[in-house]
Amino acid sequence: VGTFLSLLVPLPDLRLVALIDESSPGVKVPAVGIDLRRAVLYLSRKTGSSTILAAPAPSVAAYYLTAKEIFTLRKEMKFKPEVKVFRRASSEVLTEEVARELERENEVLFLVRKEGYSYVYCPRCEVVVRCPECGTFLTLSVSKSVIYCTACRSFRTDEVLCPECEGNLEEMGFGIERAVEAVEKTFGLRDGFHFGTHPPWGQTFETVVILSADSVLSLPTFRAEEEFFVYLVRSYLCARRKFLIQTTVPEIEPVRYLLEGDLEAFYVSELERREKERLPPFTRLLLIRSREDIGGYLRRVLSPDVRTLYREGEGVYDHLVRFRDRTVLIRVADLKRRFRGDIIEVRLDPF
Repeated sequence: VGTFLSLLVPLPDLRLVALIDESSPGVKVPAVGIDLRRAVLYLSRKTGSSTILAAPAPSVAAYYLTAKEIFTLRKEMKFKPEVKVFRRASSEVLTEEVARELERENEVLFLVRKEGYSYVYCPRCEVVVRCPECGTFLTLSVSKSVIYCTACRSFRTDEVLCPECEGNLEEMGFGIERAVEAVEKTFGLRDGFHFGTHPPWGQTFETVVILSADSVLSLPTFRAEEEFFVYLVRSYLCARRKFLIQTTVPEIEPVRYLLEGDLEAFYVSELERREKERLPPFTRLLLIRSREDIGGYLRRVLSPDVRTLYREGEGVYDHLVRFRDRTVLIRVADLKRRFRGDIIEVRLDPF
């Protein structure tokens, strides 16, 4: 199953539904907001077919489904490379220790979990600059001399100025373009050097180096450590002999579980935490953004578990609704009609 439209194809005798690599970018189809894991589950139940998940590193939600024997997981572990972890200062792109490790390496995959050259910082506003459309941190691309949004892709300008104050911007952090620049300065660009933002499933390299993947940990989502862990495991599976990790937080749990070689322990620990804190997959989340405070009404009509946050800079209210009853989704349609002028956005499982 690769798209939502593929679920609509009428099949008279469906025996197996296969979901391929659901942990890669794009598991949610933006146009319709459908999570393909859920769509596969509904399709298999409707047709009475079996399901199989093929992925280098499953998400926590998918692991939960396999633990409940709803999905069957196909595992791949061809190599067990040596793993080394190096502490990286926030200003470093390539540490001296990693550079020494790579002096005689000819086939290396360098990974940075960020496209472009860097983020951008406005010294006048004293903030990392965000997209005016969706609020994601903007990216600077030196090769194209533009700043743009990697999330919504709707904001892009060749004026490298702050969208708020039109002041000059400074580089912050680094992406794949700056990584290429640093590696070329240290070693030159050898024929066996490869660069990417995401580890390619099915390809292997003698040595794999994660120069930086820490940016995901700063995202305001309870899935941050999960995304970091999945990225580590996907990268680890690409390495035949040596796997090197540069990180500003070497003591973090995802790194520890990888070093110990106990990958399933991370999933078990994460599921225990989410069940205790009433987070997905044990509950569903609904984010409702409105111009007026409708939190009281939402508690009466949708769920008693509603947290409301007022965003003073934007003048809007964010209501986070936790629920288990699927009829809540039906009542949301009536809610949108009732508050047509107030509700700005409704997002299911937004984080």
